Amino acid sequence: MSLRIFSIAFIFALASGAAFAQIKTCNLGLKVFSYEEMNSPKNRLINVGVQLKGKGNDQKLDLSDLSNEGFKNLQEGTYKLDFQKSGYKKRSKQVELNCDFVDKQNEVWNYTYLWRDKKFSADDEDLVHDERHSASSSETKVTTSSSDKIFGKVNVKIVIDEDGNVTSASRIDGDKNLADRAIIMARRAKFSPTLIQGVPYQVTGNITYNFVP
Repeated sequence: MSLRIFSIAFIFALASGAAFAQIKTCNLGLKVFSYEEMNSPKNRLINVGVQLKGKGNDQKLDLSDLSNEGFKNLQEGTYKLDFQKSGYKKRSKQVELNCDFVDKQNEVWNYTYLWRDKKFSADDEDLVHDERHSASSSETKVTTSSSDKIFGKVNVKIVIDEDGNVTSASRIDGDKNLADRAIIMARRAKFSPTLIQGVPYQVTGNITYNFVP
């Protein structure tokens, strides 16, 4: 009887440990831009107040300069972000944080655009230069080590939200062994918003990743 109880307890401990090990955490990096200045290299906004809620969190921060860029050590999941900036309209958005797509700094980056509020003047001194790494081509060459011994093209279907973030990526065709790498790269890509008569829309498209030696 005691052996059976021990076995049950041991199995429960293993299950609890496995569930705990599955919890992923990463950083949510934020960059905020002005819609009216989107064709200018000087279009990133600072001095933006951001509030984050979700997964038991209720945090606030001030994106006052380029060194303070997001929230740290968040669990994967859905979060609500509220943005507030003097001279701009308030904006709320929902973000799905997936820690499978982090960069070398363990961050998942999310872009947000704010509209000017015509009722108030905005301080153009808060527009700062920022080098954005937007994907501008439908085909991207990726150099891989010859030891990988797998080369070729992978076509990926993507969904791009109103801010130019890739929210979904899936393989259309190409080598399955390269698909995971292509999907991760696609999810990290950033685009300029797609505007129709001045209004941003969610769009779909394709990217081709050409893995070469």
